[in-house]
Amino acid sequence: MLPAPRVFALLLAVVFCMPVASASPRGSGQALEAAMVEVLREHGFDVHDLGNPGSIEIGDNPSPRRAWRHVGYTTIYGHSGSIDFVLDAPAFGKPVWVEAMRQQTRGSLDERLPYLLSNARLAFPDVHVLLVLEGPGWRPGALAWALRRAAEIDDKQVEVMGLEMFRHWLTRRLAGG
Repeated sequence: MLPAPRVFALLLAVVFCMPVASASPRGSGQALEAAMVEVLREHGFDVHDLGNPGSIEIGDNPSPRRAWRHVGYTTIYGHSGSIDFVLDAPAFGKPVWVEAMRQQTRGSLDERLPYLLSNARLAFPDVHVLLVLEGPGWRPGALAWALRRAAEIDDKQVEVMGLEMFRHWLTRRLAGG
């Protein structure tokens, strides 16, 4: 039998390391966001990119499910920041803010997790927050740390998950679960 920390590490690897192809770190994040747009559209969301108004597409969606990309907010430092997605659907009750990060190879992206969680707690409005973290390049302990810290935020709901879990979360929440 594997020791508990080893089992937990294997579970994290399976949940957060789903393949999303890309060659560069920037492209890796863009590939994850594109995959998330696909998942949102599969679930009946009209997706609007506020960072690129010319690309806004309004579909023939009979339900009021909307997703906005690159929504601005004021960070904990008082500067302009943007969240990857803001989701709105009657089943959610309140907006859901989603940040997507993919760490394909070793790098410094995981050093942004404390800043992101601080913004989620202190700078984001009263919303439900999802951190979609993907890729095999996270430093050992980074994902477990993010899961623990998100669970410690008691003034709003903050969840950490991978892309496939995000797909299941949407399905469950939109079905009223």
